[in-house]
Amino acid sequence: MKPAASFKVDDSKFQAALIATLKQTKRSVADAINSRMFYLMLRLFVLLPPKNPQQQRNKISAYLNEYLNKTQTRSKKTGKYLGRTRELRRVNIIAQAIQKRNPNPHFASKGGKMGLYGDTMKEASAKLRRRAIGSVGYLRSGVVKAIRKINGGFSQFGGSFRKRKQGQFISPNAALLAVANQYGIEQSNVSVHRGTNATFHSADKGIGLSPQARMQIVIGLADGQEGRVAAIYNPSMQRALDDERKEMLDHIGGILVGIVDEECGTRGFKVVKRL
Repeated sequence: MKPAASFKVDDSKFQAALIATLKQTKRSVADAINSRMFYLMLRLFVLLPPKNPQQQRNKISAYLNEYLNKTQTRSKKTGKYLGRTRELRRVNIIAQAIQKRNPNPHFASKGGKMGLYGDTMKEASAKLRRRAIGSVGYLRSGVVKAIRKINGGFSQFGGSFRKRKQGQFISPNAALLAVANQYGIEQSNVSVHRGTNATFHSADKGIGLSPQARMQIVIGLADGQEGRVAAIYNPSMQRALDDERKEMLDHIGGILVGIVDEECGTRGFKVVKRL
């Protein structure tokens, strides 16, 4: 059985605000609920760490590429150094340690040795570097797939996909930009991993008087990571609910103020101060 993280949030106040908002909207209840789910996922996307994925990627890259040791073979006869200097980066030492602990036959040298040397060291180090840097924003990856279940054209903050789009610039999602600006989040995309997935059951216009929308996000976890992931997701989702609730209440408040202003105007009154 795969490890699973349990999440607990209080959505009672959010649900109350949602019901009040649905009474004011001119859209169908199903469309309004699906739209609210979209914005909830956008908020969750920007609230999950790291705040600046690109900065974190740069930090990991600098850490792995740091030189830790330089060695060179010395001739016993002449005392002179032979060949090129061997420069070991931190990523080389980590890759070697991983190979020693869990030997991978793919990286075995031509002589059958399981240690990493020459080209096998380069290949293993490059793979480790790609995985470490690509893992930044892994928890956001599942949310990206969740948002794409609602809006298939969701492109995060946009950018250039040279291989598939031949250098064409992909426009950022305008709604995401607006939400990110609310929180002061840097516009930095994350990789979308195969270890994450999402399923979305949209609110259906034709089912009953109380349509519901459901989103499930699946994230592949290593053993023992459940509690740590829950500790990150829980406060992020709770804040997303609370902030979206405030957004709905502000919207309702604006509608009520407009109604009061219009009513007072027709009766000859003037609103001089709003509390």
